Amino acid sequence: MGWFGRKKEIEPPHPRKEPRFDLPLNEESIRTVFRDAVDFGTRKVAIGGDDAKTVSLFYIIGMVRGERVNDYLLRPLAQDQELAGMSVEQAYEHMRQGALYNLYVKECDTMDQAALDLVEGNCLLLFPGKSTALSFLVATEEKRSVSPPENENSVKGARDSFVESLRTNTSLVRRRMRAPELRIAEHRVGRQSITPVDVLWMDGIADPDTVHQVQEKIGQMDISNLSAAGYFEEYVTDESHTPFPLTHYTERPDRFCEGLTEGRVGVLVDGIPVG
Repeated sequence: MGWFGRKKEIEPPHPRKEPRFDLPLNEESIRTVFRDAVDFGTRKVAIGGDDAKTVSLFYIIGMVRGERVNDYLLRPLAQDQELAGMSVEQAYEHMRQGALYNLYVKECDTMDQAALDLVEGNCLLLFPGKSTALSFLVATEEKRSVSPPENENSVKGARDSFVESLRTNTSLVRRRMRAPELRIAEHRVGRQSITPVDVLWMDGIADPDTVHQVQEKIGQMDISNLSAAGYFEEYVTDESHTPFPLTHYTERPDRFCEGLTEGRVGVLVDGIPVG
């Protein structure tokens, strides 16, 4: 029953389509997925200056940092003499094992993986005749700088607060919780936004059943775009007619960490500057 005795209507779920793009991973498919996107960029690169060994580079303008693409990808591709003396197949394996100047490289074998990596700030290298692509992290780090909390002022405590960048927020927690027992599990929420959501807890302190319940409810979230904390609370809290809050929000990493040490389960959402 809902409010005032009315029967609550249960809407059928609309799960995210999987696979999102039922296409083979090739240049034509990538261009099809990002058609009519003015910020989609591509260029051909000759390995070692040899036009007979040309690969395709794909990226999203504004999501990648140009200097990193130039220094970590284009320069070694054009100037590395060892790569120049290899076949295309040998060059692919050499790059997959870390020949380019990039800390993060992974192999994509589906169109969904490739498209998601592109919109998250990766560059894709596509080799002729290969059904897989190499993905390199060259994302820009443009974000709001860490500043004092606006709503939870601290007189004698820390003067930093969460921002909209998820990885910045997890690093703020790690700086205070140096224990290896800190666990962070990531989920993707939103049929269209595909928003990263991290669940944090202290192994050995938090109740495993609570951790499981939180992750299960996040996995069942049926929403198109997760853009506000209120949407998240609506899905993860049980229906209750209590005037007391069932979740606690904070923009301060120190308070967030206090909750973790007390056995609470924390949640950080990309794009939302509270925990």
